[in-house]
Order: sequence, then structure tokens, then C-alpha cells
Amino acid sequence: MKNFGIFTISGFNIRAVIALCRFCYQSKIPIHLVAKNSTDPIYITKYKADVFIERTTAVLDPVDFCGWLSEIKIKYGYKRVLIAPSSEFFNRFLLKNRKLIESAGGIIPLVDEELYESISDKYSFAGICETYGIKTPAEFDAHPENFPFVAKPLKYSAADGRQLKPYLLHCHENWDDFLKTEKSSDFYYQEFIHGKSFYLLLYISKFGKVTKYAQENLIQQTNGGSIILARQSDFHLSEESDNYISMLKDKKFFGLVMIEVRLCEKTGSYIMIEANPRMWGPIQFASDNGINLFEELVNDFTGEKNTSSIQNSSEYYFWSGGFSKNDNLFSCHNFDSDEFLKNIKHIMSADIFNREDTLALYREELNI
Repeated sequence: MKNFGIFTISGFNIRAVIALCRFCYQSKIPIHLVAKNSTDPIYITKYKADVFIERTTAVLDPVDFCGWLSEIKIKYGYKRVLIAPSSEFFNRFLLKNRKLIESAGGIIPLVDEELYESISDKYSFAGICETYGIKTPAEFDAHPENFPFVAKPLKYSAADGRQLKPYLLHCHENWDDFLKTEKSSDFYYQEFIHGKSFYLLLYISKFGKVTKYAQENLIQQTNGGSIILARQSDFHLSEESDNYISMLKDKKFFGLVMIEVRLCEKTGSYIMIEANPRMWGPIQFASDNGINLFEELVNDFTGEKNTSSIQNSSEYYFWSGGFSKNDNLFSCHNFDSDEFLKNIKHIMSADIFNREDTLALYREELNI
């Protein structure tokens, strides 16, 4: 019997939440989920049995949240509850209410709020990288006349509290639509980098131990959306990756983080795009290939040794539902239809949801 359980919010970043559930089942760690609502995709997976409560409102209330923690502790006899950092919104909620949540017995595996935001906010992290000699896309004082370029938010949210997202602007029509939706003063403008796309995937422990992996992104939803197809990469073994690790350790960062890097086809240089210090959609890919970042997180914050087995070792990560969710609009990085067809058998066998525990979700996403 474990003296702790894992707790997180479902309904957002569902691929990462399911990867976490798979790890917990393999490691025999109890997991408890808060469902977004009655349409949460978790309900059509094996893990519907792990839903502790269903939210009645989209607003997360810190008092209610602490009540859930207390109820779980009493019901299951836990001394503590480890809260998994499943989404950006959720992480910022945890940090804003850290003292209250920790006093209720919750373990928040995140750095302090100031450091977290300096890594997660795109503008501040680009500044940190430049200080450490890591290249970032060229920045413009005003929006350039030539397309494409990228508009990135200066902060996570606007003055009205609305979450901001980056925009890839291809033409004047895109720019006009952007101005109808957003305040240009909330954004800054960068060169769009053409070239190979990589994710450097890290867990840095509180004691400085580094667990790392990398993937090359091949197909992505349009406008910088979710990754649909990726393959193994040795980028994490490069000197370039060591620069990021040294920088993060120097800043006293610990926890999960994914850093997107592009190999600029024009200059041959690696360029930092952004960082996400949280769980990410394709995290299952690392687990499948024996790099279990969840295991490191749990061991780091509970002091217990937990292990899990490799589930589905594969050269590829594939999320077929990412096509249908995006009206079949997507972007390719160093990849084309001929290569897709040549490797289609291996790609299809790697589908993240075409597994016994998520078959109903797989079918629903593909409408089959």
C-alpha cells in the first residue's frame, strides 16, 4: 500500500494525462482525476474508474481544490498527495495558491512562481537564452512587411486574464484577422525559422540529476499546434542540448521541461523556439522507449523508488486523431507523403491511442 497518491486535472492535455495514468498503473501507484465535465475524454478510456470527482464549473476554486485533497487523504489514508503538472493553466493555478494547497497536504513539483514564469513566458525565456549565448529567432521592433513571421505573447495572459497564444502569420489576411482578435501591444514579433524541428525532453531533479530524451517532429497541426508525428532523435546527446541543461541548472530549475529547437535551414544554426515546463502531449513516446520522466518526478518528490516497464518501444510517435481534430490541416518538417507511405506500417502501429486502454477514444477521434 502506497502512503501517497497522484492527483491531477483531466480534460486538458489528454494525451499527457493518459500517459501519466499508464505509468501509474504499471507502477501500481494510485491516481485520482478531476474530470473537466461529462464530456471529458477520460470517460471513454480504462481510466474512467480513476475519476474522483467531476467539476461543476470551469473555474478552479482553491478552497474546493483543497477540499478534494483533504477528502482523498482521508478516504485512502495518504500522508501526502503528489499533484501532477498536467497543463499550463493548472500549473499557474497551483503556483498562485501554493501555500494553501501545500498546507492541505498537496505536493507541487514545481519551482517558485517567478522562475517558472521566466521559463514558460516566451519573451523572458528568449532573453535568458540570449544571456547564455543560445540563439533565438531574430526579433523585430514592429511587425515586418515580409511574411511569414511569428507573433508571440509577451506574457501568458492579457490584462483581461485571457490566455494568449502565438500566431504564425503567412499573409496580410492573417495579419488583419490577428488585429481583429488581439491587441498588438500584448505581442512581440520574431522571424519564422524554417528547418528541422526537435523537442528536447528533460527531467531535472532537485539534486541536479538529468534524465533526457529527444524527438524530431515530422508532422504538426497548423499554426504551431500539437505534434502528430515524430521519430526518435539523438539531439539530447549533442553539445547543443548540454547548453540548455547547463543554463537550466544554473538558474536552479528543476522538474519537467520540454524545449523546442529548430535547425535553421538558412544558417545551419540551432535556434530556440520556446519552452514548456510541464507535461507535454507526446510524453508517452519517451516512456515507451524506456525514458520514464514520470518515474523520475515521483521518486524525486516522494523519496520512494518506483519503476515501470517499457510498454511499446517504437521508432515513431503517432497521434492519428490529431489530423481529424484539425480538419486535416497540418505542416510537415523535413518529411513528405512519400516517406509517410514508405513507413506507414511502423507509423500506424505506433498510434498513441490505438491501445487496449484507449480504443474507444481512438475510434471516436477517427469517427470509426
